[in-house]
Amino acid sequence: MEARQLTLQLTWACDIRCAHCSQDHVRTHLDLAVAKQAIEGLLRHGEINRLSFTGGEPFLRFDAMLELARFGAQADLKFGIVTNARWAKSAEKAHQRLAQLAEHGLDVLVISHDEFHEAFVPDEAIAHLLNAAEQLGVATQFYVSRNDTTPIPLIQQCLSERFGVAGDQVLVRDVVPLGHGAALPISTLARSYFEQDRECPVRNEYNLWPDGEMLPCCSAGTHIGLSLGNLQHDSIDTLVARRRQSRLLGMLHRHDMAELVLRLPEPIGTRLASQNYVSACHLCHAILSEPNIHVLVEGIDPEQISLIEKVLHTPAAQARLTERVRQLRRAWPGPPVVAVPG
Repeated sequence: MEARQLTLQLTWACDIRCAHCSQDHVRTHLDLAVAKQAIEGLLRHGEINRLSFTGGEPFLRFDAMLELARFGAQADLKFGIVTNARWAKSAEKAHQRLAQLAEHGLDVLVISHDEFHEAFVPDEAIAHLLNAAEQLGVATQFYVSRNDTTPIPLIQQCLSERFGVAGDQVLVRDVVPLGHGAALPISTLARSYFEQDRECPVRNEYNLWPDGEMLPCCSAGTHIGLSLGNLQHDSIDTLVARRRQSRLLGMLHRHDMAELVLRLPEPIGTRLASQNYVSACHLCHAILSEPNIHVLVEGIDPEQISLIEKVLHTPAAQARLTERVRQLRRAWPGPPVVAVPG
């Protein structure tokens, strides 16, 4: 069965300060009544079949997470958790908390760990979590953020040797230069628009932010422009209808970002195609940062873009866009020359 997930960001607060993080760690917490409203409503519409808890650091709100896990268990909803593991200061504490959650449907534990987290989280805490999860039959994964050219197989091998996990349990993504991550040196992994994967990687997810905003994805590059509305004042029926009727999401999910960029007016398309990106999510964030993007996309009907049109239209349009980007780069005079006092 295909996973259709509701991710509940329980809080934006966090007990560590990683240099790459895209979030500002304000102390905003998800209201439990709003979370339950989201679960009930999305179940009623047949939109979800599992949950996920993240943050910030979700274990800062352990009691709230446990209550929502119990609530979801009434509908047989399994769930996963993304954590930095810092809270697991003893084997006893790790086992006690995971056991309570596993009783109500926890089946996957994802540990965020990389060079950024290492400054705050000792290996012992991670070992406590891995051991407890194994004893309880909970699957584990590592979620790694990289900002250099270290090969993914080498990252997987290093974590395998340190923690005894299999290489396929280690998922690697490139740091999106947003939030705190924007202060990092620009990743050498950034590729041109034309080399970039422009497929949206998230198509069957809802993400509820702590302030009540509902979005259709959970990524470091998620833009507020994707919001379907806010459950503090919008009904779940309204949010589901907006998702189903959204032309922007129709373009992202039925086609890809390249088909969207090709249909944007000048100079927006050329500007987007002239930049480098670390991932499709980074590109998506750039598209949504364009002024009036929703108004522009309303004029594009994803239902009218047939396979025949894509075959006939896309290659020529792509060639024109490529040439415009080349001309733009040739015309660029370079950075301003600063005179150095003699």
